[in-house]
Amino acid sequence: MKRPILFFALITLFSCQEKSNPDRIPLSQSKFTEVVKTIRNNIDHAPDEQVRRQILGIGVDSIKQYIKDSLQLEFGSWNARVLTLTDNYDYSDRIDIRLGINIDPEPMSEKTRYKSVVFRDIIDKSASGIAPEVQTLSVGDIVLISGTFVSKNGMIDMGSFNDYKISKNLFANPQFLVELREISKQ
Repeated sequence: MKRPILFFALITLFSCQEKSNPDRIPLSQSKFTEVVKTIRNNIDHAPDEQVRRQILGIGVDSIKQYIKDSLQLEFGSWNARVLTLTDNYDYSDRIDIRLGINIDPEPMSEKTRYKSVVFRDIIDKSASGIAPEVQTLSVGDIVLISGTFVSKNGMIDMGSFNDYKISKNLFANPQFLVELREISKQ
């Protein structure tokens, strides 16, 4: 019972604390990744499976609430790396893009692919204003992104990018469905 209380205290601390930002990472991005990192680490250090599941459940609810309340479903000028860029398998007129945001403070690279928060968008080639820019990108490009987290009936879509092949911890490599408004190569 002490762990959930500690967990909520850490979430509160990270959502209120101002930090220096030497890498020009927006403060909202730094806070978001710190919350994900805290949840990930609490799950990884849980003493047993029952506590791990309890922290996971609380963590999923907490991150979704954080996205709704603190971020108001928005992200702006966040740094990311293009992880995948393909035509959508179901609809050839759409582009499926996945972008990674490092959880830990290290340079964005292929090494951090499965240690990042992943944002996924499926972009209509003919109806999206950002489609031309997206089509010029390549896997590995560093980009600035702005957009919204997709919320359907008040629920935020969250899953695992690595399909639990690398880690059984959802927060080691979480994936969120987003709608990009802006993307620019850096």
